[in-house]
Amino acid sequence: NLKRTIVLIKKAIKQKTDFIITPEVSSKFSLNKKKLLSIATSMRQDRYLKGIQFLAKKYKKWILIGSLILKIKNKLHQKSTMNDLISQIRKSQFNNLKILITGDGQVSQGVQFFLNKIGISKSFYKVLPPNKLYKRLDKKYNLSDLLKGKGAYESIFNTYIGKYDILLSCHFWDKKFPKLFNIKDINENFFKIIGDISCDVNGSIPTTIKSTKLNSPYYINQNTTIMAVDNLPSALPYETSKYFSNSLIKILPKIAQSLNQDSIEEYFISKKGYLNYRYLNLLNHLIDS
Repeated sequence: NLKRTIVLIKKAIKQKTDFIITPEVSSKFSLNKKKLLSIATSMRQDRYLKGIQFLAKKYKKWILIGSLILKIKNKLHQKSTMNDLISQIRKSQFNNLKILITGDGQVSQGVQFFLNKIGISKSFYKVLPPNKLYKRLDKKYNLSDLLKGKGAYESIFNTYIGKYDILLSCHFWDKKFPKLFNIKDINENFFKIIGDISCDVNGSIPTTIKSTKLNSPYYINQNTTIMAVDNLPSALPYETSKYFSNSLIKILPKIAQSLNQDSIEEYFISKKGYLNYRYLNLLNHLIDS
């Protein structure tokens, strides 16, 4: 896959992308284990890795390879480069880098966890909960009312434009909410990079005019690099996938043995059009909407 990867990387470079990520097992893939074993090599001999290293050095870009299929002692191994990336980033000097994160839910917490993991401390980023994004015109702000579309609200996000280099959009948004800013609010001090993790096309982030895919995650709009991968939450890195698999395999025998028994019900969120009793609270969201 090296030739195809080179084409995609050069395309990203033309879009002035500084950080490029390839998908998992992007070097080679086959359902035939014997074939993979015959073409796999060690990391030192891997042609794909050498090609990517050459491009990274030539164009002076960060390139993260999702994972590689390698042969170690005549056995196949899938090696992720995520931990290697984290090690390299931790050596970097961020100096005056300023990051703004919108939202304080699970997505935002995941972003904060990763930033801390790679050595970007809280002194480099600011987290804005919903009450720092919007104000109610009658000064009676209430999150529940905001979510239900009750009351008149307006964005107060403009006060942060021009003060940060990177915006990471992690907040929940609905058409009932105001947009965070308008195109006319963009100036020469606007964000250099916007990572729209929420990815609401033509939604709260007006510069997100389209969604992207993992093989081409960025585009330029209003002189800002936009990352808006619409299936980003499903892009599990190798370490996460391995952890989830190891946890799942422990309960699979119990599930398999219980397929025709009542005890299997506890593993379903819904079945035959009805919610499991554990998840009946979801009906409240349907009623509110």
